[in-house]
Amino acid sequence: MIFIECDRVAVDSLVELLAKEYPNYEIYAGIKKPVLKIRLADREASIVIIAREGKTRREVEGAHPKLEKCLVDLLYYSEKGILPISLHDIVDLWEHYLTGTNLIKFSELYRYSLRRYLGWFVSIFAYHLSKKTTLKIDERHFKNGMKNLELLKLVST
Repeated sequence: MIFIECDRVAVDSLVELLAKEYPNYEIYAGIKKPVLKIRLADREASIVIIAREGKTRREVEGAHPKLEKCLVDLLYYSEKGILPISLHDIVDLWEHYLTGTNLIKFSELYRYSLRRYLGWFVSIFAYHLSKKTTLKIDERHFKNGMKNLELLKLVST
């Protein structure tokens, strides 16, 4: 899966160009919320184009979004049913990055997840992972995760 962030005015021409260059890729595009533009039965991969205002670029180093932002966006789009990725696959991906090497900064992941209204999930997930393995994360996240999980259990019963 490839993520591209571009200016609002460039979306349609970028979809057209990428459809010619990558005929075996499904293409999702839209302003803040990508919609399936090109559907294929047999696809090699997917391209997601997210349009933003040209003057406001968030969480970008050079020309590439940070890994933390991509992980949160994948969770958000999967949870909303926008992209055809199961939540189980996303959770496995998160576990891989959080328990593996120190490629991601949990504090940045958590901050961005708060902007996407997913901070509760991140704290619960951190609490869940802390039961399995040792994480280099501030213990306040584990306590918040435990409280959020208790609240969810209370509401669901």
